Amino acid sequence: IMLSADTTSTFGLWLFGDYSENDLQLRFTHQGGDSHKVDLGPIDWAGWKLISLPVGTITNQTTFYFSGMLIKQNPQGRTEGSVYLDDMQTDIVTGIEQRLFAHSKSIEGYQLGANYPNPFNPVTHIPFTLPGKSVITIQIYNILGQKVATPFSGVVQSGTHAVRWDAPALSSGIYFYELNVQDEPVRMRKKMMLLK
Repeated sequence: IMLSADTTSTFGLWLFGDYSENDLQLRFTHQGGDSHKVDLGPIDWAGWKLISLPVGTITNQTTFYFSGMLIKQNPQGRTEGSVYLDDMQTDIVTGIEQRLFAHSKSIEGYQLGANYPNPFNPVTHIPFTLPGKSVITIQIYNILGQKVATPFSGVVQSGTHAVRWDAPALSSGIYFYELNVQDEPVRMRKKMMLLK
């Protein structure tokens, strides 16, 4: 998301804290390439929490991007844990980068639905809709972009279907499921969370 410095606007994101007491920083990159950090203090909560910042307090640059987060180890903080980020939001956006993946809209009748349940442990179902008979692949990737599973690959008739995925050997975390259609420019990806 590309943001414009505006003192009346806010930038927010949902964070899943692990009560590790380690310090959290958000990173922003200016259009010229310089970076800026915002210290949010210790992760002193467990579960989802909305972090909201006035855009004018992030940086005085005209245009900037959210570029990531950093967790710094505190002497009194735990040495292990998991923190998740979800649903960035702002009330002023000046541009959205083009991505390779379609996330929520359909592409010429193809749809990839939200998995259910989500979060899941360890079984979930991945729904999708096809406008005609297609050769498809459903693949699962971890947060690093590494493929960890292929729950389905084959021919499917038109209509709405769901693939069952069982992940007993994987650890908790964010995963992405992807629908690829052979001989079509269709590649759709969505996010899910495994919580054990």
